[in-house]
Amino acid sequence: MSPKQGRLSSLGVSTTGGAPYTAIDSAVDLAFNRSKSEINVTDRGSGSWTEFLPGRKDATIDGTVNWDIADAALMTLLAAFEDDSGIDILFRLDTVADEKEWTASVIVTNFSTPAPGEDKASVNITLRINGAPSEATQ
Repeated sequence: MSPKQGRLSSLGVSTTGGAPYTAIDSAVDLAFNRSKSEINVTDRGSGSWTEFLPGRKDATIDGTVNWDIADAALMTLLAAFEDDSGIDILFRLDTVADEKEWTASVIVTNFSTPAPGEDKASVNITLRINGAPSEATQ
């Protein structure tokens, strides 16, 4: 497998419960973050080492998006944040055949709009994945 350029990733949103997904064309940086909690099961029989079991998983998608009121998908994220509604997303690292993609139900937990004096206006987003994401091959 060859390395991938991060700029080939894409994030799409849906308000219909699935396909079609509208791409966020103004996305700059995207990160699909997955983590797993640790359950400490250390007891007196563990000796001098701490022991763990894997716990529950969770995931977020964090990103930076250029502010663009004409980007319908970005405005969908803003609306979902404002009215506390969930939306469905499609995340891809690349858009070619045989690459992985993930779909999930998310809530928008961060929609920050920094406006620096000497740079473009942007939006920092965090999408909290609600339940397990579905993985597929394109």
